[in-house]
Amino acid sequence: KYLKKLKLVSKEYNSDIRISTMSTYVSSKHKIINPYKFCPKPLEYFYSVNLRKQLLSKDVKVKKILSICSQLKKIWEPSARVTRGGFQTIDNLFKKNIREINILKKIIDEKIKKFKVINSIKSDLIIKKWPKKYNIRAWFVKLLKQGYQKSHIHPTAWLSGVFYLDVPNNMEKDQGAIKLSIQGYDYPKFKKMKQIVFKPKNYDLVIFPSSLFHSTIPFVSSQKRCVI
Repeated sequence: KYLKKLKLVSKEYNSDIRISTMSTYVSSKHKIINPYKFCPKPLEYFYSVNLRKQLLSKDVKVKKILSICSQLKKIWEPSARVTRGGFQTIDNLFKKNIREINILKKIIDEKIKKFKVINSIKSDLIIKKWPKKYNIRAWFVKLLKQGYQKSHIHPTAWLSGVFYLDVPNNMEKDQGAIKLSIQGYDYPKFKKMKQIVFKPKNYDLVIFPSSLFHSTIPFVSSQKRCVI
């Protein structure tokens, strides 16, 4: 009944992020072929690159970007958001007409285009139905000791990503890492579900499908963890 309903729904809604998230989880749990063709294997799309050389070649340092972001209005654990134990800006950072921010936005846009090229041979609709026009929305997050971001997806976005400005360097194991998984929310949890745990460093950029659950593993450090 589930498969029949999913195939019926997919005829009209073939690029729905929430449906893609759920169908990926169910197909993995029950070991069946995922009939929803938007992004059936989102973990395979995970992309990471370090922007240090590219930014420094344009005389842009993360310390300067961090200084700019630190002056913006921030909210402690904003409601309806996933940030816990930290601050977050609400407005679109990439609408600020500031040299360093404009350069960062341009480079990230270049990496988004590269992301598409790398995956161009795939037949999934996330590539085949790639939007002709899109906007990049960005916000700044500063986590304090024991801070983290709850597991979530971005149902109104095609892609999601994180740029790391200042990552504590004295953390144990996977503290402060980003965890990407096909299970989240109140889905029943299974230990054998595939996931990626990525330990970032300053200047790292990660990009992945918005249908992929992602969260920050809590950390114990006196240093702040700052990202865009």
